[in-house]
Amino acid sequence: MSMQVQSWREDAACKGVRPGLFYPDNELEERKAKAVCGLCKVKECCLEFALNSGEPEGIWGGLNSRQRRRLMRSRRGVQAYASL
Repeated sequence: MSMQVQSWREDAACKGVRPGLFYPDNELEERKAKAVCGLCKVKECCLEFALNSGEPEGIWGGLNSRQRRRLMRSRRGVQAYASL
């Protein structure tokens, strides 16, 4: 794990929170996890880490896996358009 990854994790609002919270089984648990992310000053770094590493599950940077896939598709579409 790189120093940069470790650095943002040190400042994460979820540091010390039960990791299972970020792998919710229902909508209420998902909202609780996203509430922690909403307080986080490094959630953008967390989200980029998840996107770049292809995290398939969990809440990262305030987004669930479906939302991250949608964001990645959107980014690919923007990149394709920009290359025209």
